[in-house]
Amino acid sequence: MSFPESTKFQLIVVGAGLTGLACAYEAQKEGLSVAVLEARTRPGGALHTLGQPGLQLECGPESIPSTPALERLLRELSVEAIPVQERKAFKRNGQWVAYPQGLRPSDPGSYAGMGPLLGLSARLRLQGEGLVGRGTLEDEPVAEFFTRRLGNAAWEVLAPLVREEWGGDPAQLSLRSAYPALWQAENQHGSLTRARSELSAAPRVTFAQGMGTLIDALGKALEGKVPFGPGQQAAVLQRKGAYWRVYTPQGLLEGESVVLACSAPAAARILRHINPQATALLNQTPHLPYSSVHLAFAQEQLPDDPHDVRLWEEAGRFYRLSRTRARFPERVEAGFEVLRLDVVGEAARLSDTALARLALGQVREQLKLGENARVVRSWVFRQVGALPQPTLGHHRRQGLLESALTRLPGVFFAGGPLEQAVANAEQAARKVSGFLALQKAEG
Repeated sequence: MSFPESTKFQLIVVGAGLTGLACAYEAQKEGLSVAVLEARTRPGGALHTLGQPGLQLECGPESIPSTPALERLLRELSVEAIPVQERKAFKRNGQWVAYPQGLRPSDPGSYAGMGPLLGLSARLRLQGEGLVGRGTLEDEPVAEFFTRRLGNAAWEVLAPLVREEWGGDPAQLSLRSAYPALWQAENQHGSLTRARSELSAAPRVTFAQGMGTLIDALGKALEGKVPFGPGQQAAVLQRKGAYWRVYTPQGLLEGESVVLACSAPAAARILRHINPQATALLNQTPHLPYSSVHLAFAQEQLPDDPHDVRLWEEAGRFYRLSRTRARFPERVEAGFEVLRLDVVGEAARLSDTALARLALGQVREQLKLGENARVVRSWVFRQVGALPQPTLGHHRRQGLLESALTRLPGVFFAGGPLEQAVANAEQAARKVSGFLALQKAEG
């Protein structure tokens, strides 16, 4: 759609992923006039469900942590969440090892479940976590933190789950930014064990009609209230009097405030001409691409499998293999199964043909499929730069970014990982409301 040239808004949201739509929703509830711009031809960002008769595929994430912010939003939208239960396994010394149900890196109360997977000395080391002293670094790699507090063997069990959550190298990830509650627990209590009653990981949820359900519900709530411009990529931001001008290939919009609810690299491109410091800081957050390859088989050609999700690393590449029908029976027609292989990093940039070949090779190898197993159909979905990586020093860079953006009154950045999307949206909407109230008070 196009926007009338004379129209001015109190808020322009750049990006119609979950964060952008939730921010627009929160702002319009406060009575603000809002417009949303999106570079793609559809809303949702990484959240997109492909639905057709007898088949429902997630093009991006299959679930989302049920944080308090998300729960509030779902209640308001009258959307029912479905808890996700998965039987996971990881590969150790060439053998598949089943994870205990509920084990999560961010939940110290679940660590005891690792006991049966560890030898005697490793179990004793895990039980002695409370005796380990506090770390001395301002920031610490995730891998180093877990190894220091829990021991090498326990970290080897948790490492694939960390890779599943973040995609990137745990040796480069910042504990303080990736798992802030654990960082705070050690600093305040000196031990994860002593703080475990205060720590818990949000359960992951999905929706009956897929993750696109949440995007559709937000779209319905905004319909007729918030103009939405798909296929309009924000290119340049410029100050003109009391308004910000957002230029797109189709024209421009003017707003008293702007929320950049997009990836850090996208925000950096928009700000490059007006704030080099913010641009440089945004460009220091790596974003990994990932691709998901979906292979449909006749169910009779696949072996029975006690694991819904398999995690492993091979030749420096991390893989996640999952069964769609085994977890969500209503999403795949009876008699068929769809196996999904997630590939993160540079390998995700391979051509569709190469990715499909890679996926089939891994499926045959990991599940020991015979040559008679044939792929009925395949799909490849790509998420370019969809996985932000909070590397060491991320918290410091975020602080500097906040400072740099104060030179652009009314401009706010709300990018981040999926689990923080709704909370970031709420925070951005509050900042906008506060800014506009201050502007009004100052006349």
